[in-house]
Amino acid sequence: MTESIFDKITGAIDERGQIKKGFSLGTNVIDGVRFVDGALDGIYLYHMNKTRKEPGRLAEIIEQASSGSVEVAVKNAEKYFGGNEGFRMLPMAPTITQWIANNAFDLDAENIYTLANYICVNSNNVEDIKFALVIFSMIGASHPDEDHIRLIKAFSMADELSFFGGYAMKSWPDAEDAIFETVKKVRGWGRIHLVELLNARREDVKEWLLFNGTDNDIDGRYSALVVAKKCDIENLILKKDLQRREYSAILIITSLLVDEGPVQGISSMVAGKKLVENVLERASEFELDSDESMLIKVLEKYNGNN
Repeated sequence: MTESIFDKITGAIDERGQIKKGFSLGTNVIDGVRFVDGALDGIYLYHMNKTRKEPGRLAEIIEQASSGSVEVAVKNAEKYFGGNEGFRMLPMAPTITQWIANNAFDLDAENIYTLANYICVNSNNVEDIKFALVIFSMIGASHPDEDHIRLIKAFSMADELSFFGGYAMKSWPDAEDAIFETVKKVRGWGRIHLVELLNARREDVKEWLLFNGTDNDIDGRYSALVVAKKCDIENLILKKDLQRREYSAILIITSLLVDEGPVQGISSMVAGKKLVENVLERASEFELDSDESMLIKVLEKYNGNN
């Protein structure tokens, strides 16, 4: 019997409760080219036009489970995802969540939950699991038991599944705690996705985001704008007793915003230029190291060209 995705992930979790460095599900391969886990979904989210998809066969599978034919639904899901090489669940996610919401009164939530749970525990197809996690994001337990929590957190620590696992956590009473705990355990695309999902209304979450939110193994620019907004660095830079460490973090985030390589940054901020000016103005208050001095030059160049 082929090892399930869930077993692969839990087998890779070390004594710190984190997935071992170098672990990969190895599912992102196109024409012989391998991408890091989470990359293809990340590319879709940040770089591709979104088109509406029809629920089609996936809606039928959910209806089968709802009617009580859970085993049939499991087999049909397995056939669907196994027979559609190159199929990505992410573009279908908004359609499926909307379809579930529209048909909620006609669906048996317990049976659908059983379908999603079986897939998550037993499937060896990552897109099949994403489908199940999308279902959990809509009918997941509002008071999850320990087994459910363990299941979703395990998937959320795998970069390929963090986006979907994070959304499945959103219905939990302690969603912010769960996502905050998990985001600190991932370094790749998973961190980028989970940073987006943090509400960041608590000071400890804002503090972590300020100093760690753009620190990932992919590209800090993907998270720079969301971190800047959630930490309100436009106002933070004006704080009278601004600490050296805070200034350094704001400088790093602002330099990432200015360098709009993969995504929009400073250009999407109403007062972006003013932020740069304020960061430059306060530089003289601190003794900067060589790396920070280089970032100041980057901001000066931007300021001079805008």
